[in-house]
Amino acid sequence: MIVTNQYNEIARMQLYINEQGIQQELDVNQKSVNWIDLPESKSETYEFKYKYYDKHGELIEDH
Repeated sequence: MIVTNQYNEIARMQLYINEQGIQQELDVNQKSVNWIDLPESKSETYEFKYKYYDKHGELIEDH
């Protein structure tokens, strides 16, 4: 679940779950809740990596 508030500066998030990429658009400066279904995992473990971008497409954070 992705929760944002009125102070949110993130316009787009790229999420990688066990190397599978998912892109999620977010409303800047808006309260919202978004649900992302996790892909199936044979080992029942998950590895997450993500990148956040601002409304101009500039990278904010990379984990």
